[in-house]
Amino acid sequence: MKTVCIIGACGHVGTAFTEPALCAFFGGAPGCIEEDTAGIRNLCASRNIPYYDDWRAMLDACRPDAVVVNTVFAYNADVAIDALTRGIHVYCEKPAATTLEKLEELRHTATGTTALLFSMLTMRYEDTFLTLRDIVRRGLIGQPRMLTAQKSYKLGTRPVFYKDAALYGGTLPWVGIHMIDQMLWISGLAVEDARGWQSTRANHGLGSFDITAMAQLKLTGDVLASVHADFLRPSSAPTHGDDRLRIAGTEGVAEVRGGRVYLINADGASEPALLPAQSIFAHFLTLCDRPDLRMSDFYHDCGALQSTRAALLCRDSAK
Repeated sequence: MKTVCIIGACGHVGTAFTEPALCAFFGGAPGCIEEDTAGIRNLCASRNIPYYDDWRAMLDACRPDAVVVNTVFAYNADVAIDALTRGIHVYCEKPAATTLEKLEELRHTATGTTALLFSMLTMRYEDTFLTLRDIVRRGLIGQPRMLTAQKSYKLGTRPVFYKDAALYGGTLPWVGIHMIDQMLWISGLAVEDARGWQSTRANHGLGSFDITAMAQLKLTGDVLASVHADFLRPSSAPTHGDDRLRIAGTEGVAEVRGGRVYLINADGASEPALLPAQSIFAHFLTLCDRPDLRMSDFYHDCGALQSTRAALLCRDSAK
């Protein structure tokens, strides 16, 4: 059983509580002074986890096998680097870094240790996207030539740090990265060129928060890809998000839309049965003990260094 500590509660920390038989939580702490501590305090209280004011002191005292890094996005990399340097496995909220310089430091640290860096790219483990990947990898649409994706969210009430682009990091690294990662993971291709656009207009007074953003990518072999992300989904919509990914290939088209997968090729149009969803945290715990699996095709770039870099390049080009 793995011992785990939690640093911050600003994102998908809830995914770490899906495997109670495989781990035990020894402590929780905020990750920076800009973080609203109410989130991590409430989390610790509700799950009977000891609370610490200082995350470094917590790591010194608990000496955990793994840590959930989930603080204000601009600080994820610093916390992850410290943990990896200590030999602690890291389950890290994305983006793992909000600047290219910090991402390079994180990459250097991660490649110099046997500790695991694993990003919370939850969409890899959803039933629809596992099914889409299977379709593409089985060659049912031939060779992918164009990929287009959408991430549309309800704005709701966002933490205060979203108002500061330096702390938030940008909508492409926070939201668009999901689809950038899906494109690279499903196709097996790499990014050759990356550009982007973003806008803060009509952002409901949220400072430098970009409420709309777009990424344009050229992948290996002149494959073209685009991602658009927004927080404009109406509050009355039946779901929080509207995720779509369409892959057009030389022999057909497959897409995820509305929680379903659609395929059309020479055999006609169909709606394939979905593969079962999987637990992202279970996969993280497995890779902690199986370093031989980390470079496999399925787990390629589990630390999301490539998709994070692409998202940051797109964001920076938009400035």
